[in-house]
Amino acid sequence: MNSIAGPSNSNTEQEDGSLIQLPVKNVSTDLIVPFLIRQKVLPNIDDALSTIIPTTNQPQCFNYNHHPHPLTLVIFSNEVATAVVGEQKNVIDAEGEMMLCDACITPIHKSCPPHMYYSCDKCKFFLHLSCYNLPSGLEHDHGEGLHKLSLGVKGALSWSFCDFCLFFTNGLFYRCEDCSFQIDVKCASMPAVIRHEANRQLKLIIGRYVKEVRDFDCSACGYTFSSYYRYAYASENCDFNLHPACAMLPRIVRHKLDKHPLPLAYPPYSHHSGDIYCEICEEEIHPKRWTYYCRECDQFFHNPCLTQSAIEYTNIKFGHQLVLEKCHRSDHPLTFTLGSLRHTCSLCPKIVYYDIAFECASCYFSCCDTCAGIDVLE
Repeated sequence: MNSIAGPSNSNTEQEDGSLIQLPVKNVSTDLIVPFLIRQKVLPNIDDALSTIIPTTNQPQCFNYNHHPHPLTLVIFSNEVATAVVGEQKNVIDAEGEMMLCDACITPIHKSCPPHMYYSCDKCKFFLHLSCYNLPSGLEHDHGEGLHKLSLGVKGALSWSFCDFCLFFTNGLFYRCEDCSFQIDVKCASMPAVIRHEANRQLKLIIGRYVKEVRDFDCSACGYTFSSYYRYAYASENCDFNLHPACAMLPRIVRHKLDKHPLPLAYPPYSHHSGDIYCEICEEEIHPKRWTYYCRECDQFFHNPCLTQSAIEYTNIKFGHQLVLEKCHRSDHPLTFTLGSLRHTCSLCPKIVYYDIAFECASCYFSCCDTCAGIDVLE
């Protein structure tokens, strides 16, 4: 494993006490704000976000390069609707949908300072205060020297592939025009050295995979590193290694097979006697691998089994509405979502349940991306 500069390069070394420990509770304040400090966008003080709050109390319109409409700064009121998920109060809109930031694709939290966010009055476009101030460009070393990356976005129905975590996103991302390297803003905010609560004593340093004397396995999922998994966070002696996607697994997820929030769990599972099995695939779970676990129902879930529904699409913001006259009536707009109305597409045999779908709740219609004529990966 060759050590290289991390996703967000910094001119200052991190002290042990200031290392970010994953999983973070709030991406916008615990991951992106430190990134903005390292990039010299914010000063290195405790209340750094206070330095970029507009000074007037009057409503203002703010132009943003990556959105066609002006944005308004919204200050939380006591009456704002929220939904409690784990330790956070996530803000929900008038339709009861969770409000997600269109840059980092994580929830807008009422409980986190500075208790405000940017919003578009014409569409469901939201930004954390920190994400609004992401730098338009940065220098990045992804193993081939420093490259200049520019901030961009494709759109709600056009996804970009992150070369660091290997997931798609329809949020903001940084791209190198010379080599086509792309990285989403969450991964770009990751420092070169981290800690993880699965093994708090170790410092994990970013590296790029190089075939050496022996193979390395990810301590979370057990998969072997290869040329496909280009990066890893590894301890000094390489006894504890994590794929970036595994290092960034969310603290809590939800799944249709369990009504409770599912926290990330680590071995040893001393509270559970005997073998443990995944509720989705019903196969035995390796006793040294991470899982998501519901203590109330005593249910375990493989991380890979949760991948598509809860993790693989973690960087995708659903909810965009559009009219597709060629496959459905024009007075019934369809919602871009993870399918929940039908098991298969209304127009073909393709399975859409808990996969990409365009749905009309009023008439129980659901079609796949192929029948809709939309290729989100194009």
